[in-house]
Amino acid sequence: MSPSCSAPVYGHRSLWSKAKCPVHGLRKGRSTTLRETSLEARPVLPKEYFRHMNSKDPVTPPEMLAEWATDESIMVRYNLAENPSTPPEALAILAADEGADVRVRIACRPDAPVSVLELLATDPERGVRSRVAENPNLPASVVAILAADEYFVHRGLGKNPSAPPEVLAGLATAEDRETRLCVAKNPSLPVPALVALTQDEDGRVRAGALLGVTSRICDSLDVDANNTAAIDMLRDQAWWEMTPESPGVVLAKALSPNS
Repeated sequence: MSPSCSAPVYGHRSLWSKAKCPVHGLRKGRSTTLRETSLEARPVLPKEYFRHMNSKDPVTPPEMLAEWATDESIMVRYNLAENPSTPPEALAILAADEGADVRVRIACRPDAPVSVLELLATDPERGVRSRVAENPNLPASVVAILAADEYFVHRGLGKNPSAPPEVLAGLATAEDRETRLCVAKNPSLPVPALVALTQDEDGRVRAGALLGVTSRICDSLDVDANNTAAIDMLRDQAWWEMTPESPGVVLAKALSPNS
């Protein structure tokens, strides 16, 4: 390593290499003047590095995190968007950030304030609005905005188990096949809409709906997932009105005890 080494001490790969460095090492015979000069010339941690590392640390004081919400570094703002300790006032600022990736991270936060979600629900980027649609804590005001949006956003809403049942039932009749497929896999879809999707014109949607029916039969009627004969028998009946003790369920398990 040359005498004009520019690497800081923490940049050396090992203590051995630091010791051998003619600038940073404390070798025998090294002059005091050289040592003092090297210490003075040693660079300090850049301020941006400090902000980058601490902006993603949950123990960083909230007031400091709030101050960095308008930081010039996109990485600092990105970290703030994911930091669970970022205060609400900072989230409001980040929701209007120029970086779409920052806004996406805010849209995914379950603790995002209602006002922030309402703002992001009208974001110019549909990818941001779609992530809002998947947020588990959607208020009614935001659902109303997203329900009137385009198909790409409807897909996100169709995946959301927290979406209102009546909204999911409406999306089950959407023209977009992918929207209907997302809804078919949603455990919160009302039974009548789910059953209707088992007769959908698209094979993928029908398959997704049948999987949903199977899952509900197994969960609600205590039927083993491997007992396909019993599941097939119950699928053709009003299984949603039954309980594990219903005669039809008991009979299906008795006739098909392969579980």
